[in-house]
Amino acid sequence: MGEQYIIQKTDIIYRKEFDASTKTPIDYLDEVYFNAFQGRSYYTCKTILTIILQKDKPNYVPKEELDFLTKIAKVADILTIKHIKNRILNRKEINDLQHRFLAFNFADAVFRSYSEYAVCR
Repeated sequence: MGEQYIIQKTDIIYRKEFDASTKTPIDYLDEVYFNAFQGRSYYTCKTILTIILQKDKPNYVPKEELDFLTKIAKVADILTIKHIKNRILNRKEINDLQHRFLAFNFADAVFRSYSEYAVCR
């Protein structure tokens, strides 16, 4: 990718409740298992791979953005070929992730940032 790129891997470990409604039982044992664990909390892990392009000047150059997005797509293709589930975040998801990092809140399904709260007087 080049020396001007920073690659950071972050593992987020958080608690979640088991939801049997999202699972399809294949046989009787699956159904009993899903029902036994319904609502129980467990730990899960989400891995985020962050790729940042370092620039000397903060000016916008369309060709540089296109090159960056092309390299990101190549990384996503390599991960897909290696059977690693991946997804490129859109701008709203990136902002949400930044707010979650600052608040250390990864467990809530919907995260409300500070700016979304109304100020009561």
